[in-house]
Amino acid sequence: MEKISLKTARRIAIHAQGLSGNRPAKPGAAHVRRLTQVLGAVQIDSVNVVARAHYLPLQARLGDYDTAHLDKEAWGKRPSLFEYWAHALCLMPVEMQPLFRWRMEDYRRPNYWMNSNGEVKGAIQRVLDHLRDQGAVSGGAFAEGKREAGWWNWNAGKAALEYLFRVGEVSLATRKGVEWVYD
Repeated sequence: MEKISLKTARRIAIHAQGLSGNRPAKPGAAHVRRLTQVLGAVQIDSVNVVARAHYLPLQARLGDYDTAHLDKEAWGKRPSLFEYWAHALCLMPVEMQPLFRWRMEDYRRPNYWMNSNGEVKGAIQRVLDHLRDQGAVSGGAFAEGKREAGWWNWNAGKAALEYLFRVGEVSLATRKGVEWVYD
């Protein structure tokens, strides 16, 4: 068994995270694509103090890059990334999607959004029909009556969309700010 010093271990860890070495003079789409593949997951968060949280890890590693490249990789016509629940909501290489199918199956068990009166369960087919017939939609499209304030105050349609996302039957086509658009 070979031993390495603590200093060498730190250098290896920093290098493995893409935080060492030279930054490209003008980072482009290929740099963004390659880096997201190396990182494996870029956490998404709605925190927006400096910039949206998912832009910052790439900024730290590439320097000044065009965030539109990451947007295109995540939500463009032919994305190389998909959005799903890893340790948190993350952008991950599409090739990793099969690794999360066990979790998608696990979410099919009765759980907190399948409320006892069957409202959400009844909305699932209605939501799937809507997506098939009319295309991408946000959770607000199913709002009935006055929407109550609050992050988690979901109507049955939004809860059905979230369930379908978690089980892998729909995905996030794009975002409008922090609002999800499912398809």
